[in-house]
Amino acid sequence: MLKPVDKEQTIGSRIEIALEARGRKPADVARDLGFHKSYISRVTNNQIKSPKKLVKALSDYLGVSEEWFFTGKGHPEKGLTGDSHHIIKDIDSSEETGSLYVQTVNDAEIQCYTGIESPLTGRNDLIVTSTTHDNGSGEYLCIYEGKACLMFRFNSNTKTLWKKKSFEDQPTIDPDQLKIVGKVIAFISPTISSIEQISHRFSS
Repeated sequence: MLKPVDKEQTIGSRIEIALEARGRKPADVARDLGFHKSYISRVTNNQIKSPKKLVKALSDYLGVSEEWFFTGKGHPEKGLTGDSHHIIKDIDSSEETGSLYVQTVNDAEIQCYTGIESPLTGRNDLIVTSTTHDNGSGEYLCIYEGKACLMFRFNSNTKTLWKKKSFEDQPTIDPDQLKIVGKVIAFISPTISSIEQISHRFSS
């Protein structure tokens, strides 16, 4: 499951997220930056409220924004601007399953979903869609016969054909029963940590 990046997290938990995302351990910080292991442990266990020296050092060491460490706001990736924060929702229940920070081109409107299960995707795969689309050929997240699914739209000079994203044979899709949620921009693996997610940049 994707880890949420939200404002309820503490400095300690954000430090743990950043260390894990960058493949570092507290022992690496102690060795490379000269902080005592017990001090790092107290910070990650929220026993020290404002570890300014450690956060400044970690910001340079990990390439993570000091503001994000302290507040959970802004862009986690150091040096990137923008606060494009998108809630990830389960497509069926509309329940929030996390958050995604992304930088979009031309302020593209995007939506983020999990919960789409098919022969080619798992329920925890994150699917990012554009809220606007030109009805052109491509891959779409849709609701068909009451279920979320991925569809391919093929446009020709004479007709439009919809096909489910599947290895299986399937009957013809009735477009009148099809509700388009959005055009698919990207898939993100659930194994990508929250810090790594923010490196994605999308345009619609």
